Formats: sequence, C-alpha cells, structure tokens
Amino acid sequence: QLGYPGNVEIGTRVIRIGRTSMTVGAGLFSADLCVATAECVMVLVDKSTTRPIEVPEPVRHSLTALNPD
Repeated sequence: QLGYPGNVEIGTRVIRIGRTSMTVGAGLFSADLCVATAECVMVLVDKSTTRPIEVPEPVRHSLTALNPD
C-alpha cells in the first residue's frame, strides 16, 4: 500500500520486440519494495491506414540496446 505524500520509483524495460509490436514491463517501488507491476503491449500503427507496421530497424536497435541481456 502506498501513502500520500510519498515517493515512488518506477522501473521499465522492454520485455519483447515482435515484428509489429513490443511488450514493455514496469515495476513501482516504494522503499525498495515492489508494490505493483504492469505489462503493456504496444503496436506500431501507420497513421494513414491505421494498420500495424513493422518496427523500423533503427527503433528495434535502440530498444534492444536499452536491455543488453
């Protein structure tokens, strides 16, 4: 349980990079205790067609570099 006022630290990482999507995970920490976690799948979409598009290689490279393991 979190109280107000208080401090919360949020850690995020890319869990998976697919062809047209990526999964991002997050953890909320209070005093070094993980109080919540979340996962979110994000899909890249072409603005004009509203259809999924492939993750561009420069974006894929940048996201991969954030999580070297």
